[in-house]
Parts: sequence; structure tokens; C-alpha cells
Amino acid sequence: MTGSLPKLPFPNDRFSLVLCNHFLFLYQDQFDYRFHLDAIEELIRVMKKGGTICIYPLVGFKDERYPFIDQLIERLNQHVKVTETKTNFRFLPSATHYLRIDK
Repeated sequence: MTGSLPKLPFPNDRFSLVLCNHFLFLYQDQFDYRFHLDAIEELIRVMKKGGTICIYPLVGFKDERYPFIDQLIERLNQHVKVTETKTNFRFLPSATHYLRIDK
């Protein structure tokens, strides 16, 4: 089964672990805040209670942090637990964290 964000063809509460790697914030120039919010809300929808989403990196191709990350975290923290978690992996020099979302 294939799909694409921001709408996935999976039922609610389907996955325990959702990984989003080298997509969302990396392409911040191509997708606006609404797309990012809708895409993450969709990932949350398909994640089971007790599950985790990991999104990496939090920077764009110009090695700059996504400018609306704090606003996004604040909004999502209203119904899930969102934390920036340090990682030793480096795709870009300032890609030092990933977004962890626990439902």
C-alpha cells in the first residue's frame, strides 16, 4: 500500500513506531507551516497509543533550523508529548536533534 503526506491510506492507531526521515523540515522551502502541521497530525493519527514518532532532521538544506518548530511543538503538545531529542547522527552540521512525539 502506498500513500503520501499529508493523507495516508492507513487506519487510525495502526503503528507503534513511525519514522519520518529526510523529508518534512528538510524541505521547508517547498512546504508551508500548514503542510507540516497536517502531515504530523496525520502521522499521529496512524500511531497507536503508547507509540512514538521520530522526525529527523529539524533543519533545511541550507542547514537552518525550521523557523516554526517552536510554534509547531507548542501546538502539538496540546494533545501529545513532543520533545527535541539530541542525536549523534549528522546529516548536516546543525542537524543535532530529532523530534520525538509520544502518544
